[in-house]
Amino acid sequence: MSNLRQFRRPGNAVTADVQLADDRAPLPDDRAPLPDDRAPLPDDRKPLREDPNYDTDHEARYSGDYPFAHKKLDVYRVALKMARYSRELADRVPRGYRPFADQLLRAAGHTVLLIGEGANRYTAGQKRQRYTEARGESGETASAAELLATLRLVPEAEARHVEHLAGRVAAMLTRLIQRYS
Repeated sequence: MSNLRQFRRPGNAVTADVQLADDRAPLPDDRAPLPDDRAPLPDDRKPLREDPNYDTDHEARYSGDYPFAHKKLDVYRVALKMARYSRELADRVPRGYRPFADQLLRAAGHTVLLIGEGANRYTAGQKRQRYTEARGESGETASAAELLATLRLVPEAEARHVEHLAGRVAAMLTRLIQRYS
């Protein structure tokens, strides 16, 4: 008799070979319910924040409250605004021209992401490289918005607003690039 058996775990579509312990039953039992991670805590355990010995500095350093460097930059906030207006502009593009709208959204999104990445890099060269790439992406955002307006796929005033924001982002990034050169 073979020492390998197949079993199937509930909720898992993959069958796997499991080494049996002395040919009796698969480990773990294939009919046992999976543990529920959302089960409530026992009453005798307090949440960490209510524990007087809990290190609140640890929470600030390692939770969502951590003050990332990019959140302090005005260029990051303007880039987020540009991405939001780019999304509104892209939503107006008719079918058949969606690749242009997708390009606009990708460029605007990459601008934001590269600014965030550059701000959190350590060396000046790494920061400069990411900011230079982000400046190129903001130029691509402005070009895509202008193309959509030129093809009369979106209102010209809205496209000009996205171009204006892209220009502001590019100007602020130019100064950041000069700072780290």
